[in-house]
Amino acid sequence: MVYGEHYDKDRNRYNEALKDKRLIFDSNDISYIIVKTDKDIPVIADCLDARYRSEIPMTELQKLYTKIISVNQINNDF
Repeated sequence: MVYGEHYDKDRNRYNEALKDKRLIFDSNDISYIIVKTDKDIPVIADCLDARYRSEIPMTELQKLYTKIISVNQINNDF
């Protein structure tokens, strides 16, 4: 069985076990959202938009977009 299949099979059980152990934070607590490649940046931005558009102000969402950085960018800049 592939790891992902194992997780998908037991996802509800895992989520139930972790429901009281979630971290509570807001967008001001996030310094960077690091993704593997530059191609992943718009994918993550779309995910953030789809998940949080109705929950947080657009200004907060736009601030999160600016915090997305790729490993390639880090390697080239630092």
